Amino acid sequence: MAKTVRQQLADLASGKKPNVFYKGLNTDTDEHLIGNDQFTDAVNVRLNSKDSDLGTLQNLQSNKKETTLGLPGWVLKPATVSGKFFWANNGVLDLSNNNVLTRISLQFQKTTNNDFVTFTNNPSGNNYIDIDFSSTSFIYGRSHQSSSHNYSNNDVVLHIYDSLKANTLFTSVMNIALGFKETQLPDNFYELYFFPKDTSILPNNTIPIRLSSVIDSVNQTKNPTENGYNFVAGDCRFGADGFKLYPIAIESYTDYIAAVCFHSSTIQSVVKIFTNANGSVSSIEPVVVSNFGIASKTTAIVIQKVEENENFNRIYWTDGVNPIKTVNLEAAGSFYNNFTSEEDFNLFPKSPLRSLEIENVTDSGSINCGSWSYTYRLKTPDGKSSVYAPLTNPVPLTNTSVNISSHLVEGGVISDDSGKSVTLKIQDVPKFYSIIELIGIQYIDDVGAVFYKIKEESLGEQLTENQVNFITHNGNEQAVVITGAEVLTKKNTWDVAQDLEVKNSRLFAANLKNNTSEIISDFNTFRVKSYKHSAGSSTFGTPASGTYSSYSGFINPDLYESELYKIAGTDTAKYRYAQGDTNTRDLSFGANTDAYHTSQTGVYVTFKLKQFDLNDISYYHSTRDTGDSDGVNIPPFTSTSRTIVGGYNNYKNSVFANKFVGYMRDEVYRFGIQFYDKNGNQSYTYPIGDIRFPAIENDLRVIGTAPNTYTTTTTNQPNKYILADANGKGYILYPEFRIKLADSIIKQISGFNIVRAERTDSNKRVLTAGMLNQTLIYADNVDNGVLKNKIGIDKMQLFAQKTDAYNAFNSELYTLDSPEVLFGRLNYIKTGTERLKICSKFLAKPFNQADKPKPGSTMLTPLDIDSDSWGIWQKDSSTSSPNHIYYAASLDVDYTTTPNIDHTFGGSCYTIYFCDDSATSPLASTSGTGHYDKAIFYGQNVGNDEFVSNSLLGSTRDFQNRTEIYDTSGSSVYFAEVATSGGLAVHDPSIHMLGNKTLLISLANGSYFTYSNEYIFHNQATTPFITQDKYYAAKAYAKIIRVYTNDSGQYGGNTESALVTQRWISTGASLHGDSITSNEMILDVFGGDTYINMFSQNKFLKPSFNTNNDNVVAQGLIYPVESSINLDMRRGTYFGKNKANLQIEDDYLCASSYSAKNSVKSFPAKNPAIAEVTNFQNLIAASNVKIAGQTSDAFSVFDANENFELNMNYGPIQNIITFRDVLYAIQEKAVSILSVNTRALINTEDGSAISIQSALGTGNVIERSDYINTKHGSQNRINAVSTDMGLYWIDNNNASICTIEAKQPNLVVNLSQQKNISKLLDSIKGIKINDNPLNISTTTGNEGGINISFNSYLNELLFSITYFDSEVTQLSIAYDESLGVFLGTRSYVTLLNCTHEGNLFSVGYASSQSITDTDDQRREIYSHDTSSTTFSNFYGVVNSNPSVTFVNNEEVVSLKVYDKIVVSTQEIVANGIFSKFAYNTNVDSLETLNLSDTDIDKVVVGKQIVPVFVTKRMKGNYLKVKLEQSTSQDSQDFNLFSVTSHYRKNII
Repeated sequence: MAKTVRQQLADLASGKKPNVFYKGLNTDTDEHLIGNDQFTDAVNVRLNSKDSDLGTLQNLQSNKKETTLGLPGWVLKPATVSGKFFWANNGVLDLSNNNVLTRISLQFQKTTNNDFVTFTNNPSGNNYIDIDFSSTSFIYGRSHQSSSHNYSNNDVVLHIYDSLKANTLFTSVMNIALGFKETQLPDNFYELYFFPKDTSILPNNTIPIRLSSVIDSVNQTKNPTENGYNFVAGDCRFGADGFKLYPIAIESYTDYIAAVCFHSSTIQSVVKIFTNANGSVSSIEPVVVSNFGIASKTTAIVIQKVEENENFNRIYWTDGVNPIKTVNLEAAGSFYNNFTSEEDFNLFPKSPLRSLEIENVTDSGSINCGSWSYTYRLKTPDGKSSVYAPLTNPVPLTNTSVNISSHLVEGGVISDDSGKSVTLKIQDVPKFYSIIELIGIQYIDDVGAVFYKIKEESLGEQLTENQVNFITHNGNEQAVVITGAEVLTKKNTWDVAQDLEVKNSRLFAANLKNNTSEIISDFNTFRVKSYKHSAGSSTFGTPASGTYSSYSGFINPDLYESELYKIAGTDTAKYRYAQGDTNTRDLSFGANTDAYHTSQTGVYVTFKLKQFDLNDISYYHSTRDTGDSDGVNIPPFTSTSRTIVGGYNNYKNSVFANKFVGYMRDEVYRFGIQFYDKNGNQSYTYPIGDIRFPAIENDLRVIGTAPNTYTTTTTNQPNKYILADANGKGYILYPEFRIKLADSIIKQISGFNIVRAERTDSNKRVLTAGMLNQTLIYADNVDNGVLKNKIGIDKMQLFAQKTDAYNAFNSELYTLDSPEVLFGRLNYIKTGTERLKICSKFLAKPFNQADKPKPGSTMLTPLDIDSDSWGIWQKDSSTSSPNHIYYAASLDVDYTTTPNIDHTFGGSCYTIYFCDDSATSPLASTSGTGHYDKAIFYGQNVGNDEFVSNSLLGSTRDFQNRTEIYDTSGSSVYFAEVATSGGLAVHDPSIHMLGNKTLLISLANGSYFTYSNEYIFHNQATTPFITQDKYYAAKAYAKIIRVYTNDSGQYGGNTESALVTQRWISTGASLHGDSITSNEMILDVFGGDTYINMFSQNKFLKPSFNTNNDNVVAQGLIYPVESSINLDMRRGTYFGKNKANLQIEDDYLCASSYSAKNSVKSFPAKNPAIAEVTNFQNLIAASNVKIAGQTSDAFSVFDANENFELNMNYGPIQNIITFRDVLYAIQEKAVSILSVNTRALINTEDGSAISIQSALGTGNVIERSDYINTKHGSQNRINAVSTDMGLYWIDNNNASICTIEAKQPNLVVNLSQQKNISKLLDSIKGIKINDNPLNISTTTGNEGGINISFNSYLNELLFSITYFDSEVTQLSIAYDESLGVFLGTRSYVTLLNCTHEGNLFSVGYASSQSITDTDDQRREIYSHDTSSTTFSNFYGVVNSNPSVTFVNNEEVVSLKVYDKIVVSTQEIVANGIFSKFAYNTNVDSLETLNLSDTDIDKVVVGKQIVPVFVTKRMKGNYLKVKLEQSTSQDSQDFNLFSVTSHYRKNII
């Protein structure tokens, strides 16, 4: 059997024990004990592990310079003089003329005069390349100018760049790049670089570029040396390497090497370096020349790469200081045209995105019904994604045509096809984005939602910044359901990483930092306060004197005062005003930050009303016609016209509903402000505070619309904060925010958003609102049937009966018709202290007798206006024919069973209500608070005919939801007044109707509202009467108020802790971009939770009755109401849209989706008690999963919850690296294995499987970490490398080289200690190794670092260390991985490296070289062990001759005299390989023998015989020998087999 190499070498050592070298370097073992198969020192040698001379010691092939990075070509540097036009004669244009620029042509002159670069078939000649400036040529997003003097130099350069990038005549010959001048003027900071694809072409030194322009049809040819042209010959060309590129990182791709290069502080580049099969460089091609923000040519960066397909080869890098950058090496030629700043290359692209705007909704699609919000993100052509833009407020999509009559508009269920499409407007798109991804959010109810990726769409080549684009959602797209977390999860809160790694198709980033500091340091910067005024004004007008003052802190002691704004203006004790800019400025309800008017930053809040259309029609708009009008109203009972673009001016219009949702009157809302930084990332919320909104009866004053103007006006305003006026106009209450921001804030932000605390049922002050109805106490009389001795509802529901009108109304029970109750959104249960408050008097809408249709011959019922039996219930009791005023009108009805027609149509009527806007209304006074604001004892929802026991009500009688309605005591009196018996209601005989569902409220026994006193409806002078003065032509509008105090905790309280834990949601009110100025900004803040609609309801029903016999009626109410429900989206059959039905209750159907708020995303506040943290040194973040071939770059998306924190006790993470598919984290003092989740498998587009946990962050990508060593770590970010056999790094603290081997992946080995070379690393003990391996020329103490290279062909690692120890010092240690031995040191270090196609390429320097900061050697790329035919020449220098030092300690216990050594090499060289020998023993000191100084030269058959004698023969127990090749070292190779020492034992 053949012998192994080691066996052969052992045989060689038999007899005399020669020294052999196959066990490598050993610096630690005592020289008495070291084996004869090791050596103690070596320089520039390696053990042969590749050819027939295995195990021999070899000298090194020289490394070979392959290229000096640089590009030949031309540069166009336009005028450096402000105001000069570089394309014009002498740089001057006649500004009085148009100066139409139609063409620019460029000539590129080569080395030989009059020899130009050729562009075949160019229109103006092959020696030119033309750039068209006609209007049709501007298709790349720039603006064409009819007068050329309107172009800046930048404009012209950019258009030249755009045009040539797209011109195949040009791109077949040249590459072009856009750069930045180091000295920039406002109108001139771009320059153009032209690189010939044939790099043998060099530019002419005298006239490298000629430019000709056609201005006003006159050709103007300019040379760079001509006066006024403003660029000189030296600026216009560079030779073969004149455009100098300093590589700071190189990485191997399949077809090329990619290099990130530095040229200047404003110009850097990424280039491709192509190589031949033998490793030599064949060409260099620029990918992009721009500004990446790289500080210097010595910046150290970490690179990761991904190769996907022919369209996407991406490179990612981090310098540990700036945000991670990325470039797609295969990007289309024009892609990087629009990258004009270093931020454009950030992995996390700047995303200062505005919210989409709902432009219109049309009948041209198939989107499901319900409310929808929209957001989007933008993508670059190379796949980077922006953050998602702020969500739009919900837009409701109806189930009816946008052109249908308003009373027929209705919503649908969310599964219905609305038939709609939504067009959305997008604007201010950063121009380097090319794709928009539209996300639709369908609300399934008022809180839940389904998220859809609707589509991706090109933004179009013509998109420019500030341009408006539109995108349409029509429902026919192939939408894909996505998780809400993909959109809502806050993305990474960091942008800088110290290290990167790719594993399992994710990018991992470690040791993170947020470069963006907290925008506002003071949590309370925007907290507002209300003020009192020492003088006030009786009319809430202008105080004649006095001053404003406020309370200490931020909590208004009067916030929950029951009538805060109703108290007279002369009251000087209540804090309720926003501070005027002067002490005698008009009083205005609101609040503001301290010293708002003199501060640069602050908030000022007041209130305004938006007028809109509620109801355009009155009674008898439509009547049933049976030949002649019979005077019976038919639908529509309420309606509006289309008065604005897009349709109705109310909530029936989807766009209106999206924009103008208001706020509940008399409620407290909590607001905050939230910012977006320059990258579009949301900040924390900063609280503004709790704002009490005015009540309906409060005096209205609004300030003007101009900035810095605080004078109030009442022009074109109602007197109070009413819901609706007599003309059918509604009024939406909303706050106006005035914002001032200091320049220091503006510089940090791209936008801001007003947010509010989510107002839920548990934290509402106003629980619900609606029409208040009185009840009747029925006598203990058998004629009352079921209602005998009970409380029931009044038979006249249209109006309010005067208290004590029949001695029957002093009941403590009321019903409240609240939309929330009727639509099933509120199941009322009294909790805590709650009050029922009459908030407004609603007046019945009147009409004149002349407007009422006359009876016709075909009338079904005799509606005689003078008949008390019918008209008495509709007309003003104080009027007489022919001038009657009516407050109700007869209505048509539906039924299944035919009733007594005369009775039904005679008694069925409806009333339309509006708000009393009288400034002298009794309710405007506070002195009657106890009369219209009472404590609730009990309440519950009740259905028709539902019974409630008096034991619940706190009453002496039970309640039943029905009424006794007819008294037929007289044949002509069918619908008479309430009969009484003993002061209580009684009917004879009893004929009942059932009440529709409602909310029953008890005020406790003996407590009731006295309508007829001076505090509510008062008298006929203020409120008209109906029917013999027994009823008011009015109703009470009431609210249930939950009583809070500052201590009882609305919104969880007003402590800082409550503000922090508050769930903040968007109002949709925001400003972005150029809208943000240092002036006062005014923002109308809608996005509330309250709609104002006209609500229509039928008050009675009777499911069964006798055909043609029973007397039944319908009563309808139509009134404005505040509600969380958009009642304009109501569907089904109900009075108002349809006729009133005698037997079927109205449908109360409205999908809860239509009540959705912009609440799916929250905006948390920062805890001010927690200091800002920007460094996350122990954190690892995981990106989303990259799927090969997808346009979107998932590496640019890091979900905020996909972070994993390591134990901070072991110091910061320095390196994360994959070895054998295991991810390791190396901290300063420990090493751990990270378990990356691999539970799920998905396939790439080519079918191959990749392991993932999920496509988005779940917090489980890194499941756990297991520490495998807590002694060794890494202190340098540029440090670790992995091969197939091991993971290697340098532990500076322990002065050791560490490894994890494939055979023991859970064990950290101190390799330098295990292999006995620790002494070699003694020089770095106590020395700090920096992270600047490229910085080797300065003396600041920041120099040096680590670079570990791996030569895959030779399986050889080189640990290059440079450090500062009074000077820059190097240590370079080689290790043979296949043999498992160290090889000694090298006389050079690598500064950066990569292995490409089996060849090692590097930038480095030899120890004897002195590298200056401008030395071109930094640009030189060398290959190692490729085709070089020389030896020992490294980076162009022959130094540190190859040498090896070993010990012969044969018979070590004997003292010996050494005579000679025999050196055996493969090579036969006449004079021998080695010419310099050094000897010492444990007895004799070192002596050196240089054969070149002697005539000793004995070589026998490859054996060089050398005496161990210089001045004497060496004596000792062992002999230490150093062999050095000091001659012909650059031309002579060697393979050293062994060295045999000859000696004689010394006899004493």
